[in-house]
Amino acid sequence: MGLWEGGGFRSHLEYRHGAAPASLGGAIFAVNSARYWPVGAADELVATSLYFTQKLGDRSSVAIGKFNPVDLLATNPFYGGWGIDRFMNLIFAAPPSGLVPVVFMGAVAAIKTEPVSWSLWVFDPDDRTNDYFPGDLFANGVNVSLTGAHAATLAGRKTTYSLTGTYSTAEGTDYSSLQPGMETSKKKGSYNIALQFTHNLQESTDRPDASWGLYIKVAIADGNPNYVKSSLIAGIGGRALFFGRPQDSFGLGTFYYNLSDVLQDSLAPEVDFHDESGIEAFYSYAVTPWLFVGADIQYIDPATGGNKNALVSSLRTQIRF
Repeated sequence: MGLWEGGGFRSHLEYRHGAAPASLGGAIFAVNSARYWPVGAADELVATSLYFTQKLGDRSSVAIGKFNPVDLLATNPFYGGWGIDRFMNLIFAAPPSGLVPVVFMGAVAAIKTEPVSWSLWVFDPDDRTNDYFPGDLFANGVNVSLTGAHAATLAGRKTTYSLTGTYSTAEGTDYSSLQPGMETSKKKGSYNIALQFTHNLQESTDRPDASWGLYIKVAIADGNPNYVKSSLIAGIGGRALFFGRPQDSFGLGTFYYNLSDVLQDSLAPEVDFHDESGIEAFYSYAVTPWLFVGADIQYIDPATGGNKNALVSSLRTQIRF
């Protein structure tokens, strides 16, 4: 465009049609993430990502605009995938921290240093799915997230350790005020701290992207006004589980989300609300370089008491142009 070299616009357009539910069996986290976005905008064409990226030299970049968090996980071999070509559950598509909206506006900076690479997010705390030029940006506070990732080698294979801290100045509902006879009040300030470990168990010597490994993520949060108190996500996944099948992908994961104890106590005994956990497995088979057929199965212990468990099985077909 004749502007600064290394710049470019990126967008992600989404359209959701029909009434098929994103959640089933009383689960509060979507078991079908492909039906989750765009939130609150059925039968509407929405740009859930629309931002400008500028490289600053060879080791840094900054992006400003509107972001779908799943797009920022596009190159991750385990998380991400929009519920289409990896895990279907929202926990694995975009692990909730309780502080990142389904679509946010702000700035994302990436800085590569040795031996730690850094990522800094500064964003509005409100969901901006249907917004493009809002006049109330940051009116309710500001969220800041900082990640430091250390790339290393363990047993001759790639290993990464990362630590992410997220803090919000926004006000949220004070869950202790939800008890009968009390006037609902607000509480300001919330945080989430997450530690992640990844390690490749198999790597292809011919294709650097054909690998699979172990992924573990643990996090703690304030639990009020954040609906998350702590969480654990673990699993194995990636590409090329079998030699000679470099395009196939697979995943086996489990999660446990310890939801706010204050919220659970305030809702009891009128509402049966507890923690949510589950297991998911999928396999995507490359019939041709452009045609993929996959199967997915989930077993969920829902947070709501209407169902003791939920078993969700799915078949998927994907055509890539």
